[in-house]
Amino acid sequence: MSISRRGFLNIGSTTALALLTGCGEATESLLTQIKNRPQRRDITTLGDNHPILAAWRDAIQQMQALPMSDPRNWTNQANIHNLHCPHGNWLWLPWHRAYLYYLEEICRELTGMQEFALPYWNWTKDPQIPAVFWGDANNPLWHQNRTATANSMTSQNVVGASAVDGLLDEDNFMVFGSGSIGANANQRTFVAYGTLEGTPHNYIHSFVGGTMSIFTAPLDPVFWAHHNMVELCWVDWNLERGHPNTNDSAWMQRVFEDFVDGEGDPVSISVEDTLLMPLLGYRYDATVAGNAIADLGVLSEAQLGAMRQFLLLGATIAFENMMSLERRGPMTVELSSPGVVKLDGERALQVLAQQGDARLLLILDGVSLDHDEDFFVRVFVDKPDAGPSTPTTDPGYVGSFAFFAGAHVMMHGHGSAGHGHGDEPGRSGGRFVLD
Repeated sequence: MSISRRGFLNIGSTTALALLTGCGEATESLLTQIKNRPQRRDITTLGDNHPILAAWRDAIQQMQALPMSDPRNWTNQANIHNLHCPHGNWLWLPWHRAYLYYLEEICRELTGMQEFALPYWNWTKDPQIPAVFWGDANNPLWHQNRTATANSMTSQNVVGASAVDGLLDEDNFMVFGSGSIGANANQRTFVAYGTLEGTPHNYIHSFVGGTMSIFTAPLDPVFWAHHNMVELCWVDWNLERGHPNTNDSAWMQRVFEDFVDGEGDPVSISVEDTLLMPLLGYRYDATVAGNAIADLGVLSEAQLGAMRQFLLLGATIAFENMMSLERRGPMTVELSSPGVVKLDGERALQVLAQQGDARLLLILDGVSLDHDEDFFVRVFVDKPDAGPSTPTTDPGYVGSFAFFAGAHVMMHGHGSAGHGHGDEPGRSGGRFVLD
């Protein structure tokens, strides 16, 4: 098991897991590391001259100045995403977790600030791109190619506190974390967007626009603050909401070999290796809702052991398809008016009444755009009169999904509607799963 040349938190992860159930000086040392692990902070709480922001600006400038022969070069780091990132399958969460972690390692190595941790943009409470990302070319956090302006506001219907709170209530990893792929499938195989990816993740990429709408999105520093917030959503989903990940070996044992550590050396890391990162590698200053997070440094060995076990063991998560209600054939919806699809749901209601744990999933397949426009779609069931003014608090509201629009073509095939990648050039149909 290899996490980096120097090891994860200076010890191998397998050793770390054993220590959490052990005793003595080694356990005490590990508990100290847990207590002192770097803290990821809400970027809007940091003053413009805060040491974390100063270090981040310094790191970006140094990475931009590195030769292209150095894999830590800023463009090379963006190309990791361009060439290897999974979307529309269950690997996207752990892959991006590792991506953030190793970017932090590079920043620490270049700046010498060992307590550095990436800040995040909490778009559930701050609807504008944070002020630190604006200015001019003298600010390394500024990026010239954005569609949004400093005054642009996100939609609270998609990424507001209430909308995201409801999304985090989803307790099934297969719905929350995007579709499953086999152990031998290409890691970029597109299956379906889950609720986290298809809604706030996609929407923010589209909202910021410009470079954020294409595969080299990490060239815009906003990318890192956005994905750090996505990571907080996953951490919150696990540790605050108590929802387990899948224990499917095709997910747990998948290995990524796309990253380099702080010194630029190639690393190999499995999904299983990433699962304890929030426990051992970093901490957040607050929950998604902005509430205080329990200090793990004051927890007992038994409590930490239980948390570690929960993160590592996961749960068997699968759906038995009891019945399908299908409406096949092309359908065009005008943006200016709501579209209605009629399905005979009487039989489905009977199944739901008979099976107490039955769930009705809505799968929209082959969804595509015929032109570039940034927008999101809200979906209602049994609400034929739904319109733009219908609130998301309506009982018929099912969920939302968003596209990545912008001037981009699909270059690296794995078929999705939203991130500018697909099986064919142009806009390929995507699949969205709503619960």
